Amino acid sequence: NNNNNNNRTPSPTASNSNSNNADQEQQSLLQQSATESQQQQLQQQQQRPPMFSQDSKLHLRMESGIDPDGATERDEEDLATLPFQHQQQSIPPNKKGRLNVVRFAVPAPEFLQKVRVLYFCWRIVSLALWLSWALLFRVTLHRPRHPRPTNKKSNNSNNNDTSFALPHCVLVQNPPALPLLLVARLYCWWLGIVVLFSRSSNQRRKIPGLIVDWHNLGYSMLAEGSPFRKVAKVYESILAPFADAHLTVTNAMKAFLESELRLPPEKVRVLPDCPPHMFQPRTLAEQHAILQKLHPQLTKACRKSWPDSGDGHLTTLLTEYNPKTQQYTPRRGRAALITSSTSWTPDEDFGILLNALLLLDKLIMEHRDEHDARDLRVMVVVTGKGPEKAQYEVKISKLTLHHVAVTTLWLEPGDYPPFLACADVGVSLHTSTSGLDLPMKVLDLFGCQVPVCAMDFDCLSELVQDEVNGRVFADSAQLAHQLLELLQPLVHQEQQQPLGVPCHSFGKLQAYSQQLQHRQRWHTNWDQNALPVLEQVTTSSTTGVRRRQGTTKPDGPTNVNNIL
Repeated sequence: NNNNNNNRTPSPTASNSNSNNADQEQQSLLQQSATESQQQQLQQQQQRPPMFSQDSKLHLRMESGIDPDGATERDEEDLATLPFQHQQQSIPPNKKGRLNVVRFAVPAPEFLQKVRVLYFCWRIVSLALWLSWALLFRVTLHRPRHPRPTNKKSNNSNNNDTSFALPHCVLVQNPPALPLLLVARLYCWWLGIVVLFSRSSNQRRKIPGLIVDWHNLGYSMLAEGSPFRKVAKVYESILAPFADAHLTVTNAMKAFLESELRLPPEKVRVLPDCPPHMFQPRTLAEQHAILQKLHPQLTKACRKSWPDSGDGHLTTLLTEYNPKTQQYTPRRGRAALITSSTSWTPDEDFGILLNALLLLDKLIMEHRDEHDARDLRVMVVVTGKGPEKAQYEVKISKLTLHHVAVTTLWLEPGDYPPFLACADVGVSLHTSTSGLDLPMKVLDLFGCQVPVCAMDFDCLSELVQDEVNGRVFADSAQLAHQLLELLQPLVHQEQQQPLGVPCHSFGKLQAYSQQLQHRQRWHTNWDQNALPVLEQVTTSSTTGVRRRQGTTKPDGPTNVNNIL
């Protein structure tokens, strides 16, 4: 609606006919210009390569699971506009998929929440019941409001057979394993029985396969030594082999599944995470715009001893705009910007970063060069929210720092990607519970070509290579020395050139940032790694049905139209 409103030109009111004619002529020119602009955008979209290959256009059906806020069901017609909103430019208009989301809320009685054991058992049972109900009655027995075009060659009975919406395959993300893996497996078996006794030949060939997308090990997220952890591990180990295929985010997880759970190697494929399309480098004009918006929050945290932080209009903390030349430039004498996104939970020890910043402040004074015109200044912005945020904000307010400023922000979804692109370096405190998954926050920074200092753990080298695209640290002292080494060249480079220095474009950070260019994005990653698995599972399921029918002719590749 906003886009449509922007393209409309309001009809002006005038007191004479000449004014009316002039306004109408101007309105006509504006509408013509808008039409030409829309046609150019449409031509550009058609020239871009499609996200999916021609022989496998995906029509998505998705079960979203639990809405913790208890949101009501959203209308299906509204959801028709949701698929791939952040990547719509990559998909031709006539090839867009459709995303149908089913939401439901599971009741959580307050008296049960006081007893963790009872609440845990209630959550497992209630989730299993509500999820089964949603799959059977909100997905499978759902009659679409807008029936698909029927095949002219099919008979009338097939054309009217719209009571079942059978998926070609069921894609399950793990965790959560309890009770999702069991419910999904039983659901696929139930659909197999429905398909076997179905009178429609069109539905008889669609036996859905189960694919598990491993982002972590579910049992590893429970407390060490807990009896629930042991039960969850056995549960996960038993159900994993029943899946038809597996996707993993790392090679280490693939090796673990093959060795510990004894999954066949041909059924496990690595689908590495990639940064979404909205995480990309930004122009100086875009950086200036987001810094203008966040200027009050950023300058509030600056030290009083620091120079003027800008007016928030022509000058921001990091950028400048010259009205005469109409050009945006990096601000000379700017502070270095460090970003860190955290969920403020115990698995991300924010105390490591605080101790590192205290030591960094001392190191800046100790390593100050006599020839330096100024000292290095560092602005640290921590984004996110979580249970330990208030506790650490109190600690931050008590810090005595001279060259380092720390602030916490909660950014709107649209502001987060462009703000990350303004950073010189990011800090990741994530440590995996299993040692087999990777932090998505690092991928967001890499998408913006921002190097990262990351906390070391098993398999991190699959994403962050030390001294190649970032640095790896083990404690606060090591992180402090790395930050000084990476950021100190900002002051030296400013002395050698009249203009300011762009973000992450100095010293080793510039070399690291260049290594992050041309990283694989989701559309190519999906086509190369995920799509073959979906097609293989669908084809094998179809072949199995035809064998039960007594035919020996193998099926060819099938298009994946429905993913649940």
